Amino acid sequence: MNPNWFSGFNAVLFTMTFACTSNHALFLRNAIRGIDYNTVEAARNMGARPFKVLWKVVFPTLVPTMFSLTVMTFITGLCAMSAPTLLGYDSINPEIVRLAGSSTADEAFPQARAALLSVILAMFTIVLLTVLSSYERKGHYLSVSKTKAKLQKQKIDNPVWNLLAHIYAYILFVIYMTPVVMIIIFSFQTYGAIRMKRLDLSNWTLINFFGTQDYQYLTNRGTYKTRKGSISGLFANEATLGGIKLSFVLSAIAAALACVIVVAACNYIFKKRNKKSGAALEYCLLFPWLLPTILICYSYRVYFNSEDVWYVGGNNLYYAEHVRLLIILAYTVVKLPFSLRMIKAAFYAIDEELEDAARNLGSSPLVTFLKVKLPIILPSVLAVFALNFNALFTEYDMSATFASSYGTTYAMVIQSMCREEGLYGYNVNASGRRCASTVFIMIVSGVILYLVYGVGARDLGERLEIKDRRRKRLEKIKSFGKKAREARA
Repeated sequence: MNPNWFSGFNAVLFTMTFACTSNHALFLRNAIRGIDYNTVEAARNMGARPFKVLWKVVFPTLVPTMFSLTVMTFITGLCAMSAPTLLGYDSINPEIVRLAGSSTADEAFPQARAALLSVILAMFTIVLLTVLSSYERKGHYLSVSKTKAKLQKQKIDNPVWNLLAHIYAYILFVIYMTPVVMIIIFSFQTYGAIRMKRLDLSNWTLINFFGTQDYQYLTNRGTYKTRKGSISGLFANEATLGGIKLSFVLSAIAAALACVIVVAACNYIFKKRNKKSGAALEYCLLFPWLLPTILICYSYRVYFNSEDVWYVGGNNLYYAEHVRLLIILAYTVVKLPFSLRMIKAAFYAIDEELEDAARNLGSSPLVTFLKVKLPIILPSVLAVFALNFNALFTEYDMSATFASSYGTTYAMVIQSMCREEGLYGYNVNASGRRCASTVFIMIVSGVILYLVYGVGARDLGERLEIKDRRRKRLEKIKSFGKKAREARA
């Protein structure tokens, strides 16, 4: 079998299809959980079949989220950089980056052609966003029942459809889990087995995670030389640990800032939905989608690499530690469009009657937002934060644009180590450390998603119920302690 069969357009299409479904798993699931089961039962009582209930009752309420996910998938595919580059397909974004960095000696007018491709990319995005935004303003279906019922899982009674659904689910399971399992196994292999791409299950090692080893190599003079501690693990390498700490802090700050900005903006947009100011603010937040990310970052690098910018205190943000502020700025701005599309879709689930009731009870706009609106959209906001953090934690393209000794992020550390693997006896097991780093990233991402999506995505009723159980448990502990003290007395 040809070992290079997975390349070109088909490989990019396959990779991008399965790499972009995390948004659906998070936001579409939240939207489905918000469906009022009373409407489903009402349709059934009127004689509707399951498929008709799904098509006529359930699906219309999911339209805002589905459109947002469609926009995100389209933009992600249109601006894809890593997958086309690694899998050998010349899509528009890698071509823009290549031309932007080319010299006129290599080909005619490369920067002008890069600008033209950027305009074409922006036109595609503008047309798509305009069409979908105009459709959203026509209104959507919402539940009108006074007390919503929690959606219940539906059983597939037809044995044929039930079998096909299980086959489909297990095929997806294999596709998603195969790379995860293989990368975990290889993270416990020696650097030689990893470079040869051959599993040796009899020779497991933890060197890719912990500890150091000496490495002996042959010099140009034909003599052997020992490089002490050259083979080091993920948590025994100072450069890797420094990159982890820096990426964690920068990503958390940028992800939180993007969510705070967008939540406040969405609240204003929905208040001014029929006015030009609301539409203008929305399109301003979507503007970062109009240009390739790497070009936005490069423009920041050029503009802020000066002491003439008065509104940053006359500081050169591309100098020394200031570059970290520049990275946070770029991270935040680039994540604003994604956060807006996802959080805006969540705002459609807010019943306006709740806001009117709070206002009639004398609540101020700020209290109404904090006590009524925010608890409803909180699961989606936390999911956006989790996805933003996970994406920025391993981000490379933007970080490479601001490359400096003070802004070396986690992905840049791993990439540079793998590029220089074995050079002069340094970073001998960089591939093994990269496998271990991938496992570490999966653990961090899994913990973030669990805390934010698994725990934080519970609706208001569930959170109040858990809070009440926790309060009763605490009261029992206090009562038991009081009785114990009385017994000793």
